[in-house]
Amino acid sequence: LALVRAERISGITWEATPERLYPNGDIAGNVIGFMAEDGENLNAVGMAGAELLYEQELTGTAGSQTYERSRYGTMIPTGLHSETPAVDGSTVVLTIDRDIQYYTQEVLDQALAETGSRAGTVVVMDSRTGEILALADSGSVDPNDPGATPSNQRGSRAVSDVFEPGSTAKTITMAAALEEGVATPTSQFVAPYAYETEYRVFRDSHEHPDLKLTLAGILVNSSNTGTIQVGQQMSDETRYEYMRAFGLGEPTNLGLPNESAGLLGEWDDWDGITRYATMYGQGVAVTAVQTAQVYGVIANDGMRVSPTIVKGFESADGAFTERDNAEPVRVVSESTADAIMGMLVEVTESGTAPKARIDGYLVAGKTGTAQAPDESGALNNIVASFVGIAPADDPRIVVSVVLYDPASSIWGGETAAPVFKDVATFALQTLRVPPTKGDVTRYPITWE
Repeated sequence: LALVRAERISGITWEATPERLYPNGDIAGNVIGFMAEDGENLNAVGMAGAELLYEQELTGTAGSQTYERSRYGTMIPTGLHSETPAVDGSTVVLTIDRDIQYYTQEVLDQALAETGSRAGTVVVMDSRTGEILALADSGSVDPNDPGATPSNQRGSRAVSDVFEPGSTAKTITMAAALEEGVATPTSQFVAPYAYETEYRVFRDSHEHPDLKLTLAGILVNSSNTGTIQVGQQMSDETRYEYMRAFGLGEPTNLGLPNESAGLLGEWDDWDGITRYATMYGQGVAVTAVQTAQVYGVIANDGMRVSPTIVKGFESADGAFTERDNAEPVRVVSESTADAIMGMLVEVTESGTAPKARIDGYLVAGKTGTAQAPDESGALNNIVASFVGIAPADDPRIVVSVVLYDPASSIWGGETAAPVFKDVATFALQTLRVPPTKGDVTRYPITWE
């Protein structure tokens, strides 16, 4: 019975290894969802996840039978008889890889225990196709006991919960600067600890003397004051258009219900503080899937490939139809994407995320730490994150890790980066991705 459930749940399937059978279910209810009885029509209907969103495709067509019967209700064999057979619904085929999904969930649960995080989510995406290979949320609903989970927590946190991305969004500012020609990876800046604008003084996360940093060095050191100097060289409208082009402010439509578009106000509505804050990942809110999509652009040579969790639909007669997905869109040039990739490699090699390195593979990525509102609206909560690409020389996967309110450390490089390392290592091995053979262009991070 368990194996049957693993391979097909209400007409929903995913990539599976039949000889492996895991305890406690093979895929969380945040993706599959669950069903409940429809008392009026005396059948089961989808209530969350793919079960809800694809209810129409999953539901078959009822059959009917007309016949003559005796006064006692039995069918008269020689009487009139006609029958319209029922037609089974389609099977929804997911992109989820069961092995990667299971391992990712295990690593996430362990990370929450070790860091004391309130919650967390991890997204593993094939950078070439946008297919979601794993989508793990802490505290996911059990499809066999949905009543044990509060109704507002039965969906996927990865698509519904929004947070300020913090420094992971600095990549967008850097890419825009390169694409617009206002800076190169070796452009020189002086980044102070505190930088005064006409609206307020902005600061870096740690006090330091003035730093002579290149554009690459600003990203590697995650300098807010340096990023602001870069962003000031572009208009608010230009930066806003790049944020939209990278996918902020609109849902990814990956194939799960209740997906948030995030929060991105129109550029001409920004106040003075928001104008600067959006340069380094505040004043804007995203989902974990959106952060994966942003780094997917860099991994895919500047093309935005929309994330998807549904491969397609298999009809009752076995015919397969691919799900319609958006056509890839160019966001930045290949040269800009290559330059950003080289800068992101330095983040793991000499910057804020050495704990994201994987033996044998070149890793690119960025850490993030941002404030988040608590129930009262005050910014008392913390979101620590890391988004990484591997292998950097020939990208295959993007992994987005988000931890809410970690107690051990607020820094993404300390809490989220190790999760990335474990998950990405397993995914690369499962997908049989060979070790890094090449390199990427590297840039100096300081100047004299």
